Amino acid sequence: MEATTRGIFSALLRTQQILMDLGVSRVIRRIPFAYPAYTFLYRRWAPRGEVFVETHGHKLFLDPRDMGMARAFLLFRGQWEETETSLFCSLVKEGMTVVDVGANVGYYTLLAARLVGRSGRVVAFEPSPDNFALLKRNVEANGYDNVVLVPKAVSDDSGTARLRLDRSSSGGHSLSDFRGGADTVEVETISLDEYFAGHDDRIDLLKVDAEGAEMAIFRGMQDVLARSPRLILLTEFFPRAIRSFGHRPEDYVRQLAGCGFRIHPIDENRGKIETLDPSQVSELIEPLVAKRARKDVLNLLCVKGNGAARYGEAAL
Repeated sequence: MEATTRGIFSALLRTQQILMDLGVSRVIRRIPFAYPAYTFLYRRWAPRGEVFVETHGHKLFLDPRDMGMARAFLLFRGQWEETETSLFCSLVKEGMTVVDVGANVGYYTLLAARLVGRSGRVVAFEPSPDNFALLKRNVEANGYDNVVLVPKAVSDDSGTARLRLDRSSSGGHSLSDFRGGADTVEVETISLDEYFAGHDDRIDLLKVDAEGAEMAIFRGMQDVLARSPRLILLTEFFPRAIRSFGHRPEDYVRQLAGCGFRIHPIDENRGKIETLDPSQVSELIEPLVAKRARKDVLNLLCVKGNGAARYGEAAL
């Protein structure tokens, strides 16, 4: 039975790879019931337990039922966000302190752990119990002892909150209910200012992927900002998710600019880093919230000083 399950699952992956290579995958997704049917078959035949892929010299354990990150790794044979990965690796240097908020199963945590070396450290926050278990497994499997794992959601204060679980994607869990779904789990929350209180060391690079909670995270890191004048911030920008918290996505961008960050949208498809004029942020948001938008989220590189050029733009 196990061999049959894995055979059917592999056939589903190969079929999607072929459709993507032919350039018709997006068209088929628009056919009524086509994607729900594929989702049902995928989750029905996905093996139970863990699988792993080799990625950038690391062994990464995944839940094959995850149709988000795990499916992407399986489809693309260990590749994920090539532009962002190249940029991230060009930014992280030996001896740095890197903070990964929304670490998921640890892809960027592992990259950072290797790059900062024994003289640096990585602090990874992940509130989902299932994700955290795989995060811990992946850090231990790759032998890193310079990583601190924190099973909490980062917010603007400490307490508890309900994390709404996206059963189809490990990256879709959120403290808001914009995705719907009934399954929730109570998690602890903490602010970066509270976690790092009493520490004199600065944060060199902060990666944030928090499904719309970015403004609360930003409110809770003002002390960190004050003692990290050269902080590099890589943040997801997901307008619909930000709005689900009752916030305006343009306010998030303007707050970043007001703190002295120069903001550079990352174009994954073209492998380019652009420069954003905060007064024109609506032009950035409109394509992401349009009906039938090709994508509804992108990543932003935010730096102090003269912009992205000295942070590895040439490497892209």
